[in-house]
Amino acid sequence: MNTLDKKALSNLNVLYKLNEKDELISQHGKLIIKDEYDQVDNLIDIEYAIYFTFYQIMTMDHYKLLCETDIIKKMDICLDNIYENEKLLSFTDNEDFSDVLTTIDGKVEELKESYFYQSPFFSVYRNYYNVLHRVKEIFKENNIYINKLLGVMNKDFHREHYIESKDSDSSDNDDDNGDDNSSDDGGGNDDSVTGEENPNLIYEEK
Repeated sequence: MNTLDKKALSNLNVLYKLNEKDELISQHGKLIIKDEYDQVDNLIDIEYAIYFTFYQIMTMDHYKLLCETDIIKKMDICLDNIYENEKLLSFTDNEDFSDVLTTIDGKVEELKESYFYQSPFFSVYRNYYNVLHRVKEIFKENNIYINKLLGVMNKDFHREHYIESKDSDSSDNDDDNGDDNSSDDGGGNDDSVTGEENPNLIYEEK
């Protein structure tokens, strides 16, 4: 799990535990519940942190969304807690903040519909992605050994091919050397009868 996913899930847990009277602040995108409200203008920071939290979670892979925990149900409860919190409810008078919450709410509803949430088909989705995740983990665990095995086989193949090629080249060189020696032995210009080095020469009469 990457750093952004961890931060988003941490923020979601804060919103999940949020009560009506809690004072929520944001520091560098991280949501924190404080006993006393110690920031003058915290609206923009909270708006960004809430926006980041929900969108980061909705871009997680299917297994994390469906199988590890019921994050969809958790997001629903978090949205309810936001609207029930007195301080955050007062922020909804701000049009931008209200639009962000409305958009997030709509995206969560779309997500629920795409997975047939709270219907019998939702269990099918969960089981499917659970099996898919396990198969991927098996592939990851065995991929290292398979790569090593293929690497050894690949090296053995190339080594055998190299040896065969080298033997073939040596054989060809031996044949060529034999032909050259035969040519030297039988192709000389000495004449055993006349004793002339080159009997084909024409000598001038004196």
